[in-house]
Amino acid sequence: MGFSAQGEYFLGHANGQTSDKTLRAHGLYTQAGYFIIPKHLEVAARYSFVDPDRDKADNIQTETAGAVSYYFNKHNLKLQLM
Repeated sequence: MGFSAQGEYFLGHANGQTSDKTLRAHGLYTQAGYFIIPKHLEVAARYSFVDPDRDKADNIQTETAGAVSYYFNKHNLKLQLM
């Protein structure tokens, strides 16, 4: 119907190579798009964050982005602006 959505969450941990500290990280991204002109003009938005060390304060990195795509010939020929 012209709408798309996608998302992913990750959770991980790793032992430090030069210390005995265990790093615990997590993050996610979510993205949605909609065809304004079916099969040709799509708008999309994305939000993501990553916390590379959950035990450390104030180190979360976030990103928001938007995109416009025009499909001349499906994915074979398209123009994308982000």
